[in-house]
Amino acid sequence: MSISSDYFVIRNAIVRAREAAGMSVAEAARRLGVARSTVSAWETGQNFIPADKLFGYAKLVGLRIVANVEPSPIELAVRRAAPALEAVQ
Repeated sequence: MSISSDYFVIRNAIVRAREAAGMSVAEAARRLGVARSTVSAWETGQNFIPADKLFGYAKLVGLRIVANVEPSPIELAVRRAAPALEAVQ
């Protein structure tokens, strides 16, 4: 998955969890300390949810975001090439 598709999966899960909990957009906004229009813009994709609010919003609706950090393909290629480069020196 790409970063943007991961984000959309998380955002959509948050929206579904909020709705399943019977929480309104206005209530979520109040509890997150932002305007109702801000939460609405997040949920409709007009704006990205800032990281600090993303984790807070997930927690608010009973979700937990767990990161799986992996090296990039370029970093993996450099790691694989390192022994060969050291042998040349």
